[in-house]
Amino acid sequence: AYGVMPLFALANAGLTLTQGAFSSDHQISIMLGVTIALVIGKPIGIIGMTWVSVWMRWCQLPPNLTWKGVTLVGLLAGIG
Repeated sequence: AYGVMPLFALANAGLTLTQGAFSSDHQISIMLGVTIALVIGKPIGIIGMTWVSVWMRWCQLPPNLTWKGVTLVGLLAGIG
């Protein structure tokens, strides 16, 4: 699962995994963008929207869930 999900994301972004695929700047920028989106973008989006939803009183955290737990879920979601 840890290898398939990033490969799936890169393939959907148009990256071809052939010999010499990482020699062009275009291919490297696609790979970097997908990596940044998965590692940074998803956790920020999940944690941020959870915070906004609680702050706007659209919902509330369950009694046993802390912000540390929300952060952990956000980080795990970035993995896939």
